[in-house]
Amino acid sequence: MTDRALKRLIAYWRTCPVDKPPFIPADDRRVLPSVDEMTFTSYDAYIRNETFGSNRQTAFHYGLLPIPYVGDLSSATVFILLLNPGLSHGDYFAEYSHPAFREAHVRNLRQELANASYPFHFLDPLFSWHPGFVYWQRKFDDILHYVASKRSISYQESLGLLSRQVAALELYGYHSKNYKGLPKGKVLASKSLMLGYVQEELIQRASCDEVSMIVTRGKSEWGLFRQDGTESIVLYDNLEARAAYLTRSSRGGAEIIRRIMKS
Repeated sequence: MTDRALKRLIAYWRTCPVDKPPFIPADDRRVLPSVDEMTFTSYDAYIRNETFGSNRQTAFHYGLLPIPYVGDLSSATVFILLLNPGLSHGDYFAEYSHPAFREAHVRNLRQELANASYPFHFLDPLFSWHPGFVYWQRKFDDILHYVASKRSISYQESLGLLSRQVAALELYGYHSKNYKGLPKGKVLASKSLMLGYVQEELIQRASCDEVSMIVTRGKSEWGLFRQDGTESIVLYDNLEARAAYLTRSSRGGAEIIRRIMKS
């Protein structure tokens, strides 16, 4: 088993500029529409733009660092597959006003996480004020309490345990208020590399029960159409995908607990 697809994926995102927007690797930029229009270079520019507050906005935002993945991909045992990161007003405020958060964001993008206490930085209590932490902590709350009780550890220690074991993958790494994807016929290099990683490596590892895959959004876009009987690969159907619950009573949550309790 090789990790060449993973290395290609990480190498590509390490070419992404992080000092000045637009935050897009060169190959993606040649394909993406409306780059200049949707590149806000400050929190103030974002809140003063006429698109602010629109719930119908589907464009990607390039003034925010991409999030193609969260967590340590080299050591995670649970992979949650989604479509693209959402957009909250707090995303702009955090990246342009809080250097510690932005540094954690950059380390995640570059996968420089060897010394990270919380590799899945959206589970780091230091960033509990961030909308990303609010989202994921709410998603995992039932599991976090269960693991803390079963392991006789604190809630904070449970956060650390999940942070080391869980990773999230996004088919598109760019933020948007609502997901629409790209016009038909346009393919991003970053998407192709992510699909390559999942289809060439991750599915095989899950089939051998080395890791677990939970596809909460867009199973057809990920090229996964039906459950194959492998316990380690959970594909949410359309009804499950609406809320994408990760609780003890959900199929995905039960699989996370099974994997975490084995570790």
